[in-house]
Amino acid sequence: MKVFFLSTPRGMDKLKDNYQAIYESIEKLGYENVSDFTVGVEPDAFYKGEEIDRVKHYKQMVDDVKKADVVVFETSTHSLAVGHMVNLALSMGKPVIALYIKDNMPYFLSGLVDEKLQLLEYKVENIKELLSEALSYATGHADTRFNFFVSPSIVYYLDWVSKEKRIPRAVYLRRLIEEDMRSNKEYNESK
Repeated sequence: MKVFFLSTPRGMDKLKDNYQAIYESIEKLGYENVSDFTVGVEPDAFYKGEEIDRVKHYKQMVDDVKKADVVVFETSTHSLAVGHMVNLALSMGKPVIALYIKDNMPYFLSGLVDEKLQLLEYKVENIKELLSEALSYATGHADTRFNFFVSPSIVYYLDWVSKEKRIPRAVYLRRLIEEDMRSNKEYNESK
């Protein structure tokens, strides 16, 4: 099972040990870290990067979320980028674990209600046990990959929708199915 762990480099000065404990706990629990960015980044050099570096970094982060089965964020330090990545991961149907230390609960994120989001307070001393439970729960909520063949005209339409609505094709299809599930009286009565 692949896990993508991310937090803001701005928190490195205060939370470096926490980041390391989270990263190592993921591996000790038998999961594979998709990226070592959070534990290996040099914040000063990172924020001085050129535009081409920022574009490359963003694309890499999106690719890492796509590769992951579960996404873990340390959210104690306020970050628009981390918030964006949480939203992106959830829109891709990824289970998300958002961790924070005492008195640093991410206020805005705490208002987001989504069955795939776990918002959890942690201490370095209990992170391995907490992650063990959270990752076990998250793997039960991971999406199942579903591949099927479609005609070229459907591919063209899905590409058009993706470009115009700025959403991945899979997200669009998932929303169509979820909408049909909600409106299907026969299905809803059978539950």
